[in-house]
Amino acid sequence: MNATLRLGLIGLSITLTINLFGFFVLRQAAARFLTGEWWSVWFPSFIVWLVITITGLWQGSSNRREGQDPKRS
Repeated sequence: MNATLRLGLIGLSITLTINLFGFFVLRQAAARFLTGEWWSVWFPSFIVWLVITITGLWQGSSNRREGQDPKRS
């Protein structure tokens, strides 16, 4: 697993954890999934981390096609 993929997965996990904490523990209105507040507060963060994760997947697959060791990139 390359560093970009690992970073993206960690970022998605942290964002989801904080979102769930805000929903279940803090009872924030913005933490309710798919509401107007959620789209403006949480959706951009999820998109950013998803793009980083997809970039990491793409880098790993391109390294495998070129015959490079994905652990060394």
